[in-house]
Amino acid sequence: MGLGFISDHKVAISLILIISIVAGIGIYAWYNSCVTTYTIQGTVVSKWIDPVKDGSAYLLKVNLTNTHTLKMIEVKRNEFFLHVNEDILYSGIEVNKTYIFTCWGWDMESFLFFSLYWYPNVVNATVIP
Repeated sequence: MGLGFISDHKVAISLILIISIVAGIGIYAWYNSCVTTYTIQGTVVSKWIDPVKDGSAYLLKVNLTNTHTLKMIEVKRNEFFLHVNEDILYSGIEVNKTYIFTCWGWDMESFLFFSLYWYPNVVNATVIP
């Protein structure tokens, strides 16, 4: 009986440890994707406001400078970038002008055949004269 209890106890501790490690890695990956920024350079081809369930999505279609491919990006509020007012940022972006966009987040379209779309989210736009 003592041996079975110790074995069950070790299994339970091992499971808790594995679950904690996996949860820690998941939290780190989520936090890192929300805080780490990168830049995209391109010319704004079109922009529009898309009504969604909890407000509006500010979307931009950009022709990338280096590859000349079209890319969707979004101006969206982020709890890690509260200093960014997405309304003012979006209204200052003009079609047919070239920008360096500072973005965060993932770029994922049509995840596993579902209609889930995650576009890079803009936190800054600097116009290139």
